[in-house]
Amino acid sequence: MAARAGQTDAILEALSVGLTITEAARRAGCSERTVSRRLAEPGFRRELNAYRDRGVAEAVGVLSTAARKAVTTLVMLCDDESPSVQLGAAKALLGALAQLRESVTLSNRIATLEERLVELDDAA
Repeated sequence: MAARAGQTDAILEALSVGLTITEAARRAGCSERTVSRRLAEPGFRRELNAYRDRGVAEAVGVLSTAARKAVTTLVMLCDDESPSVQLGAAKALLGALAQLRESVTLSNRIATLEERLVELDDAA
């Protein structure tokens, strides 16, 4: 049973990073048919989605840390002696701010719509 768990983990890891069924089977030491059969199982697909979600969450954490450093760097460059460096940093900061504002606005609007849908479902 432990061997199957290890094989399952290897299949999950391979598929979660975008490898093909053939590549996942090779990496896990099993047949393509085994990988395909596992993918046909709803529980396995849920586990694969959860595995991918964890990977995305980890990547978001790394990106958040890098974003803080990048913003700090851009802010410091706004005080650079070179006007062209200042202009480039200012443009980058304002562009990022505009994108972030749009993203937050859309996210809030979607959340409001979802809440209204739940209210409508509850009222029905």
